[in-house]
Amino acid sequence: MGRPSHPARLRTRPGSRGLPPCPGRGGKQMYQTWGEHLYLQVKTTDKFKFSKHVEDDRVTPVLKFSIETAELKLVEAMGASVPVVLLVVDRADMKLFYVCLNDYISKKLAVSSPTWRDQQSITLYIPIRNEIRVTDEEFDGSSHWGYFARLAQRSKIYSAANLTHHYSVELEHASDKLFADEMDPTFFGPAAADYIHRVETFTNEVAELDIWRKTDNEWAALENHRQALNELKERTANLKAELKALDGPPESLLDSNFFLGRLDFLSSAFRTLSLLGREYEQTARLERLPGGDPFASHDEA
Repeated sequence: MGRPSHPARLRTRPGSRGLPPCPGRGGKQMYQTWGEHLYLQVKTTDKFKFSKHVEDDRVTPVLKFSIETAELKLVEAMGASVPVVLLVVDRADMKLFYVCLNDYISKKLAVSSPTWRDQQSITLYIPIRNEIRVTDEEFDGSSHWGYFARLAQRSKIYSAANLTHHYSVELEHASDKLFADEMDPTFFGPAAADYIHRVETFTNEVAELDIWRKTDNEWAALENHRQALNELKERTANLKAELKALDGPPESLLDSNFFLGRLDFLSSAFRTLSLLGREYEQTARLERLPGGDPFASHDEA
């Protein structure tokens, strides 16, 4: 194997993701690239070996494929943010199956075979539902191509998860300072304004991240976070305007539990937004794996 093949850069079809078609020179249709990528590693075999994988009373029809441990160690070293998809081709029947090696290592091998690194080779169990057929709709979100598009976006999601977590911690510290019992009331107004400014700055930066661009193939949980982000932006703007228009001494805000509660909501809302990475690890990275795939039908036994 040596190293995985060059990354496959996924491109959108004309007019997808909310963008209009882009006519090019000579009337040819142009495509917009977004910098999303994944790696594809192709293996061939003369005959597939089919079996069943049992996990937590879930029975998944699978094909068994052996791979050298050194190759999996390389994928592990590359990190989870760089998806490596193994494509296994049966030369006899001309069938093609796939599995994301990063996710298989982290979510399956690490759990079922903690000492897998000491072995010479590893037997992978690839769900037979991961078979690519030429009749598959290329841009159907539930198709294999839709799954590949979601994988290719992973580095952006990890970046967003890291950023929201960092800013959430920053706001927690700012919130502790804002609501400290020893806070001098005369400084509360400016401190509240500074806090709201921090929330506004952090939220605006997060809102500009590319993961919020709607696609046909996006991870479903993104919509919930998108709505939460929009609500956070709206409430922050309203609170900023209210503080600016305040009639009376800023310290009077200390007597308003309603106002304090709304300030606290901003921190809480951002903390919820920072759960993006955790949700991704718990659900999205199980997609297309044997047994614990939360997106698959488990009536396959």
